[in-house]
Amino acid sequence: MSAYGGVWAGKMFPSMPGGAQTMSYAGKNIRRAALNPTTSGGTTSLSEVLSAPSSVLTPSIVQKMSLLQGVDIPFDCNHHSAATFGCYAQGDGKMGKTGAKRTATVDQVIAQSNAFYPDLNGVTQRSVLMSHFGQLSYRSKVPGNPLSDVDLPPTYTSVDSLWTALFGGAKPSSSAPQRQSIVDLVYNDYVRLKTNPKLASADKARLEEPHCARGRHQAQTVCDDFLQLPYKARSNEIRWLRQLAISG
Repeated sequence: MSAYGGVWAGKMFPSMPGGAQTMSYAGKNIRRAALNPTTSGGTTSLSEVLSAPSSVLTPSIVQKMSLLQGVDIPFDCNHHSAATFGCYAQGDGKMGKTGAKRTATVDQVIAQSNAFYPDLNGVTQRSVLMSHFGQLSYRSKVPGNPLSDVDLPPTYTSVDSLWTALFGGAKPSSSAPQRQSIVDLVYNDYVRLKTNPKLASADKARLEEPHCARGRHQAQTVCDDFLQLPYKARSNEIRWLRQLAISG
């Protein structure tokens, strides 16, 4: 879903069959037809969006589904942002200019619920919002009280800031198994190749040349220096290396 709350109709809804039942309601012609899914490669689809593994979207589930098209917010809310999740007073449209009271959005009602989070052990963030668009969510200043005033939960605009919020204070466990570095993995392959009895003597001599012998030490030094950088600096270095690889 976009920040405007929209999904292209052609991606959400299946095509209406020619023999659909038609009737007039409230001055409008409405149509009705049975849902007719297709299955391919273990995936059952009603549309591009409404697709799932066939073991999940079973015929019995499809029979219970009702898919409504043409139902919309019945008033002008324009760039509604938070209206997507239930705060209709937020937006550039008429509702946003009437002074209507802003309310908590459904995502924050769930995030602040003790029934949803009965145990906060290990939970660093009750919800995570990433947006460049503006106010997509509001939360109650008094959790659990739908009549309380609301404020804005933290909104992250970059992967770096989100990483810091989630893992900034984390320290690796001393008892956790340490993964081998990619340098060691490559070096182990080098050793296996070098000691392979099927390796020709000329090839073995090339592997023992000074540039191969120095390779592991130089690569390990680069990796050690790289890992000493702060996370954000590492991200910048990675972007630089990718640009260098593309330009090269």
